[in-house]
Amino acid sequence: MALTRAAIVELDHRHVWHPYTQHDEWVTKEPLVVASAEGIWLTDEDGQRWMDGSGSWWVSNLGHGYPRVREALHAQLDKAAHVMFGGATHAPAATLAARLASVAPPGLTRTFFSDNGSTAVEVAIRVAYESWQQRGETARRRFVTLEGAYHGDTLGTVSLGSIAAFRHRLDGLLFDVLSIPAGDGATGTGWESEMVDALAAMLAARGHEVAAVVVEPLILGASGMRMYSAATLRRMYELAKEAGALFIADEVFVGLGRTGTLFACEQAGITPDLLCLSKGLTAGSLPFAVTLATEELFDAFRGERPRMFHYGHSYCGNPLGCAAALATLDAFAEDGILEHAALRAEQMRRTTADWRQWPGVAEVRQTGLVLAVQLAEGSDYTDPVGWRIAKAAAARQLLIRPLGNVLYLVPALTITEHELYDMLERFGSAIQSPL
Repeated sequence: MALTRAAIVELDHRHVWHPYTQHDEWVTKEPLVVASAEGIWLTDEDGQRWMDGSGSWWVSNLGHGYPRVREALHAQLDKAAHVMFGGATHAPAATLAARLASVAPPGLTRTFFSDNGSTAVEVAIRVAYESWQQRGETARRRFVTLEGAYHGDTLGTVSLGSIAAFRHRLDGLLFDVLSIPAGDGATGTGWESEMVDALAAMLAARGHEVAAVVVEPLILGASGMRMYSAATLRRMYELAKEAGALFIADEVFVGLGRTGTLFACEQAGITPDLLCLSKGLTAGSLPFAVTLATEELFDAFRGERPRMFHYGHSYCGNPLGCAAALATLDAFAEDGILEHAALRAEQMRRTTADWRQWPGVAEVRQTGLVLAVQLAEGSDYTDPVGWRIAKAAAARQLLIRPLGNVLYLVPALTITEHELYDMLERFGSAIQSPL
């Protein structure tokens, strides 16, 4: 017998531990209980339809239940759900690796599989670090990251990040990084040139120590959707190369069409040494991730058995994930996803052009189909100001999740013209009339 809404909530309150949630607050609220999802829509247990404004934590780039992906999962499930990837292979993994090599920035020929964005970046930093050790350049032990970066929740990736709320109480477990100031994302304030200058000075002084420069291309997501130009991305890449360091592109959020191109790095015309993908790679259908690497890095681990990359997860190369990823890439190749998203991005830009004039709004910025509204009051990730707007949005059946005083929309790239107008109307109304 199906559970009632009340029964689901009661079991949840008794047994579930939610991520990024203070449960003393959680149990005092009436939660959204999702029964089904399709496209940009979530249907709750009471039959009400909600707009998914955050793309379910940025994963549903094609919307919920995209037909190609759903069909591919069903077909693969009839063949094999999982096989050990150490000592075996299968068609979905081999085909996906080849496909990624053909569509990724030129030179990224090798795919290492894992299961989420954090592990994709964890793989990258381990490959970068170990490759220098393997090649005898043992002084290259440091990583350079941007202030406000978020690269995941494993201890290695938390070390790369600098959002204080995510590092709280963990300092004794983390390794030190070289951090570059990255401003607050506001346009026209010169923070991009200051960031580049700081990176140049850092690498001039300590470049010989650096294993890799690690960046979120074009958008620093979790620190408030700080957006910067492709020219700045390219210059950071050039500085890393001049210093002899590797360049790691964390495209877990910004890849797979989110910034307007299949890969954000395309806009800067660069090929990073390592590129990390997850979230939208399976259109949000399964936990799945890849780290793409150059042949040169792959070669650093060849030879005697002890030189192998001693790393892996039980679900590496999962056939279902591979099948979903292949279907996602098919959608981009054949279904006009990027072209459609470009039209919707321009619609978003036109519709929100005057929002920065609204009382209480400090900044409105956009890259691809990512819209960020920074409020004049409030500050960092833990600031409650954005949750007042989120509550007002929920009253309009729009689900959003603020980043401190930054509100954002990350809708599916497949959103229709009418749906986008509707979503922006609900979002704008919540900002102007918070509860």
